[in-house]
Amino acid sequence: MGPTSDQQAAILRVLVEACEREGAEEIILRSEWLGYLPYGVYCWVVVGATSDVVAQFPGPLDSSDLDAMVAAGWLERVRHEVFSKDGMDTDTTYRLTRMGRDIARSR
Repeated sequence: MGPTSDQQAAILRVLVEACEREGAEEIILRSEWLGYLPYGVYCWVVVGATSDVVAQFPGPLDSSDLDAMVAAGWLERVRHEVFSKDGMDTDTTYRLTRMGRDIARSR
């Protein structure tokens, strides 16, 4: 298991609770280019039918937090899909691991 922060542990708890509430197995990090300045790429997390999971995070969404959770064995990256030529519209799908669920419940 790799190093993780308190923020990542808090995010994990939110993701576990959302998956249990929604009966979902997958977590999707979705990004979309809004198409004009001053707006850039908008990112959010979808769990089941809920797309406002990020609002429950203890701080701003940073994909490096999810990468750290993959490295720690808390999440598994299932697939990455790109929907635009510029690579800005994407879905990255994750699945909670048994270790991730256990860690979230123990903290």
